[in-house]
Amino acid sequence: MTKVVIINGVPGSGKDTFVDLCNRYAQNISSYNVYNIHTSDLAKKALRILGYTDEDKGLPVVRHLLSQMISVSEQIWNTSLRYLEKVLGSIHEDGETKNTLFIHCREPENIEKFKTRFNAVTLLIDRKVPLLETENLSDKISTIYKTRYDKYIHNQGKIDALQIEAIIFMKTLWEVS
Repeated sequence: MTKVVIINGVPGSGKDTFVDLCNRYAQNISSYNVYNIHTSDLAKKALRILGYTDEDKGLPVVRHLLSQMISVSEQIWNTSLRYLEKVLGSIHEDGETKNTLFIHCREPENIEKFKTRFNAVTLLIDRKVPLLETENLSDKISTIYKTRYDKYIHNQGKIDALQIEAIIFMKTLWEVS
């Protein structure tokens, strides 16, 4: 069985760190797998052809470009939904393994679409970090908090506390089913 978790939060809030901690927990339990994707993965793949590297990801102009690429590809090809369906189709289902697919998504319309289509859980990671000066709509705080989330985790910036939150989240996610 695979559960989809839509994860969001301001840049630097600890979303990838949280998923890494969930993965560490899952590695200690034989029947758990964790997958981590971003709605920006395909746009980044396209930009790599032009010279993009992971070191560029924090640059405001690059964040804006990625946001625009995602927006246009959504309008024309419904890219994020098709990408998510492809990833879900590639995950091995054996009836016993508990697969958790985290998808980093900022676009409110996609969050709602994924939640409905895949019975996804929405998760907001919150942390007091300096906000970016940005023209990127999906980085704007008003957009991030526009969605109502199923789960909320406040990252205090302490890895031990976030690790405990990750363990609690994974246990709670899977005891419901």
